Amino acid sequence: MIRYFKILILVVFIAIFMGFFSYDVFGAYLAGTPNGNDCPVGACNDKGCNQGSVGVKVGDYCYDCGEDDGTCPNDYVANTCDQVNYVDPDCAEELCRERDSPNECTIKIGKWSHSYTTTGNCLWVNQCSGKEYSGGVDRCVFEDRFAGYSIVTGQCGVACQVNNDCTQTNSCSAPNTVGSCDYTCTGSPNYLCSVCTPSCSCASGWYDANNDMSDGCEAQVPTRCQDRGWVTCTIGTKCDWCKDCDNNQYSGGVDRCVDKGTCTRTCTVGQCTAECISGQTQDSTVDYCAAGNVNNQIDSCASNCKFQDDGAPFDTLAETCVDTCSDSDGGQDFVTKGSVTDKD
Repeated sequence: MIRYFKILILVVFIAIFMGFFSYDVFGAYLAGTPNGNDCPVGACNDKGCNQGSVGVKVGDYCYDCGEDDGTCPNDYVANTCDQVNYVDPDCAEELCRERDSPNECTIKIGKWSHSYTTTGNCLWVNQCSGKEYSGGVDRCVFEDRFAGYSIVTGQCGVACQVNNDCTQTNSCSAPNTVGSCDYTCTGSPNYLCSVCTPSCSCASGWYDANNDMSDGCEAQVPTRCQDRGWVTCTIGTKCDWCKDCDNNQYSGGVDRCVDKGTCTRTCTVGQCTAECISGQTQDSTVDYCAAGNVNNQIDSCASNCKFQDDGAPFDTLAETCVDTCSDSDGGQDFVTKGSVTDKD
């Protein structure tokens, strides 16, 4: 009997010992310890309780029921923080997330401590609000942690925000044409990639014979310059159009297409209204007084294949006068009289 009594005393002692030192772990805090008395109504700081909000003393520290510590339910403490009156914000997020309909989401889940004074903090958000994205599918969220809607490329019909988001191009489709353009972003409020119209031209070796690019380029450009006409001669950089006459100079033939850089022209009497050839001179039959003498005006062939007066250095002496020669027109050249005689 005594032995059973001793065993009973030992069991009771062990039960009391285990009950006295048992605890629940809430983050770094211990609940149910000898010093884990509930604070009076008041907010917790490092060492004590302040009036105005519900908190709990755990060990040597006070703990605010509404504190946001990132983990649920570290700040739940029996008989102090509960889901009916005071809800841990970290747990509130999970509570809201579990609600899967708009009606259920609107049911109030409690009220917060001094940091969270609103009741019913679950908020139903749709995936999209217009063009703005909520960050996920339709769902119930804890509104204090909902970041809000924003424009996100690839979501809610937003194709782009800047031109680089548009990867589409539009190319010329008519036969034997080239050219393309990149789509551009329209920006707010539509955020769509706008179709562009490319500037089209003929592919190398082709040309638009009917002057209508809508049906493409239907004629090929001859390879040799001498086989090309006026329309095709200047396509590319291979050939030049060589006219028969230019500045009264003659190219040696009719208008034609030649290899680039090979078209040359010269003054040829009888062609292109040329009067002379390069280097040719003639007496203009105009005489004039100079330094007391009579000089002949000599004309030379200019670059336009016409005779022109190049000045005194090319003129010749016609007559040396005994006395001073003077012009009746005040020293001007005799361009109409044809000759000058000594007044003496």
